[in-house]
Parts: sequence; structure tokens; C-alpha cells
Amino acid sequence: MAASRRVPELRPKLLGGRALPAARSMRLGVTDDGAVALTDASGRERRLLAPGAVARALHIEYDDARSFLPGRASSDVLLVLLDPAGVPLLAVGLTDWAPPAFTGGAEWRAVTGAPAFAAALGLPLEPAEPGDLEALAGVREVLLRPQPAPPWPGRWGPAICAIALFLGVLGVIGENTWPTALTTVLQILLIAPVVVSGVRSRAQARAPGPTPGRATRRVLRPRPRGPVVRGLAEATLEISDDEVVLTDRGREVWLPGPSRGGVQQVVLAPQSLRLLDAVGNEYVSLDPGLWAPTDGSRGDLARELREAGLDALVAPVGERVIFGVASLPSASVDPSFLLSVTERGEATETTAWLSGLATAVAAGTSIVTMHWNGPLGAVLLVTSLALLGLRLSDTLRRRLGDRRAMRTVEEVPPR
Repeated sequence: MAASRRVPELRPKLLGGRALPAARSMRLGVTDDGAVALTDASGRERRLLAPGAVARALHIEYDDARSFLPGRASSDVLLVLLDPAGVPLLAVGLTDWAPPAFTGGAEWRAVTGAPAFAAALGLPLEPAEPGDLEALAGVREVLLRPQPAPPWPGRWGPAICAIALFLGVLGVIGENTWPTALTTVLQILLIAPVVVSGVRSRAQARAPGPTPGRATRRVLRPRPRGPVVRGLAEATLEISDDEVVLTDRGREVWLPGPSRGGVQQVVLAPQSLRLLDAVGNEYVSLDPGLWAPTDGSRGDLARELREAGLDALVAPVGERVIFGVASLPSASVDPSFLLSVTERGEATETTAWLSGLATAVAAGTSIVTMHWNGPLGAVLLVTSLALLGLRLSDTLRRRLGDRRAMRTVEEVPPR
């Protein structure tokens, strides 16, 4: 098969939950006339930079990026586009736009698409020099990420919940008069928007459904030798000429297919199944224990891969690598914990349980209010219990989903 030129676009990393629309639709690319365009999570395309606006494309490694973008850059490599005056126009953290390959250097940059992206702009991908870093103070303002913003109230969630809890304490230790009712009303007014916002965002994170356009792709399923947890058994490898899609317990990564200069060949060895481009750069390694644990199953999988349009080579030996998607060692991890806090629909790690605690305290102060004013206390109690029920139902749904995915099955579910 003739190798295709890598299409100049960046695609989001393995994402799930609220970030699935970005994984499925968001693309940052270069148009035929040299403009930088973004297809957002809703599928709408808009031009970010006009043709000729970009004068340089810089590649900035971890240590240098950390010096002017603390915290965020401590675990990222940056691609920064500069105008002729050296002002940052657009920046992306490449680990946000990288396939789940545990490689490094030029090979890793190639599979992110960064070199092809720069080449489409008519520019080399330059390593940043010390003099370049001094002009990059504004990178934070032009940093583009595929993940959605945290749901409201974001990092202020714990503070709002703490204030509500403090009001609850005041209501409990006060006399059974109007101050208790007033603090309870204030508690509910503070905590209700937090709970409702959390319910909506966590609902967005659940039930991803089948991948769009699955009927147009060849869908391959795991073929483990013995029992396996349901979440792993439901993983898929979907192949078309344009896309190679991997799913894993509510997460997806959409890799460019053969016609886009992306995944074109698969090396099937006893230790790993490696998805590579035409020149051998690795996009992802799969666990052969899940997908093809025997010589016979490797041969069958190779045949199906060839029928799907990929070059497949069965190798007698190979390297032990880290598996990026749907690996058997990850079977003991609850699927919800494979997602980031934002992907799960939480404002912060602590907001969810603090909001639940605050609504429980509001229910207690509502009962106290009933001794002073029965009707008002009853209204407050019903409201606080409804909020508490919403919060607990979210927790129950997540745990039931995790338990279903962790249940061992003897056979792979039908297609």
C-alpha cells in the first residue's frame, strides 16, 4: 500500500465523559490556503488565524515551558505559533493532542501531527531558543485545550460548600427561632446551584453511546482466552480509510487512518500489538492478552486487519511495551477513575462530597426549624432532601456503572 502524506491536523488524546464530543469532533488543522482552522466539539469549523499570519512555529520542551507557564506546563510539551513580531498567536499542549503512545522525541512529535502542521504553514518546527522564551509571557492566554472547562462553580466549589456548612453549624447551635430558618434558607440558596450544576454535568458524562459512524467502519472486538471484565470485553477497534477509533470503558481516541497519513500498519507479536504509521512511528500498543492471546488468534486478527485496509505483520518476537488503551492490568480500576475530574463532571475533587454533606446539614437545620415554624420547616426539609437525593443518585449511578463494567463475563458481548 502506498504511504499517504500526513494530513496537517492535531487530534485530541484519549478522552471520555464530558470530553467525548471533543474526542469525536474537535480538530485543529491547516486549510489548503494556509489558514489555521478549528473544528470545535459541536462540529462547527471556524478560522482562528488568517493565511500568512504565522511567522514561526516553536516546539518547547517540558523544562523550558515550565519556566514561564508554571503548573500547566510541568507535564506538557508546547507547540506555539508566533506572528512576525514574535507575539504568541496560538499555543497547544501536545500531550492534550497526542495518541496514547509511550514513545518520545521525534517519533512522538510525528504522531501528534505537529511537524506536518508546521510544514503545511510553510514553516519548520523549531526548537525554542533561550531568547525566544522571553517573549512568551502571553502563552497562557492563547493556550487551546480540547477538554471542556470544569462545571460551575469550578475551583470555587469547595469555598461555597464550606460557607454553606458554616451556616449550618450556626443554625444548629442557635436557638430554635428565625435565625435558624434564615441560615437554612441561605444554605439552600448557596448549595442548590452547586448540586444542580453537578447533576447536569455528570449526566453529560454518562452513557456515551456507540461511536458516530460506526456502521461505516470495520469493527473488531477483543478475543480473550478466558473470562474478562465486561468493560474490557466491550472495547472496540474500528477501522476505516479515514479513521482508526479505539474505545475503552467510556473513553475514545480517534486516530487518523491510512488515507490521512496516520495508522497504516499493525505488527502483531506475542508481547504487543503495535499500530504504526507507514514509516514505523507508533500510535498505540494494544494488549495481546485481550485482543489476540494465541498464535491462531493473531493470525485471525491479522487477516481481519488486512480486510479492513491495514498492513498486518505477524512477528514471532517483539518488545514488551506499555499498553495505552484497554489493557488487562487495568481491569481492577473502576472506569470512573480512568476519567479526569472534569471529564467525570465534577467541579473539583472535593466539591461533590462537600455539597452532599452541606445538603445533609441543611436537612438537619430544616428539622430544627420545624419546631419553631412547621410549614416553613417542612418546605425547607423537602427542598434539602430533594437536593440530597439528587446528589446521592449521582453517586449511585456512578457506582452501578462501575460495578457493571467490573463484572466478569465469559464471552465477549455480541456486536
